[in-house]
Amino acid sequence: MLKARAEMMDLVEKAQDIDRETYMQLAGEVAKRYAGAAGVTAAESQRLMKDLKSGWAYLQSQKKPAARKAKAVAKSAKKVAKKAAKKSGR
Repeated sequence: MLKARAEMMDLVEKAQDIDRETYMQLAGEVAKRYAGAAGVTAAESQRLMKDLKSGWAYLQSQKKPAARKAKAVAKSAKKVAKKAAKKSGR
């Protein structure tokens, strides 16, 4: 199961900008590959699939703080520019 997670992480890193549909396809492919491995039960296979697919929510939660920070930086830059414009207008 750890190997499958690591493989999924590698695939996501290579894809860089990935959408939900592509992520779910990759998760399905990785889960199928490891489901055929010797000694893997159907329950383990289903749990792996669920685990890999739940990773999408985690990826999205990691993107939000970065977007908020970028927005805050843009707002701050706008304030600085506005102050500079006021100061030069005096």
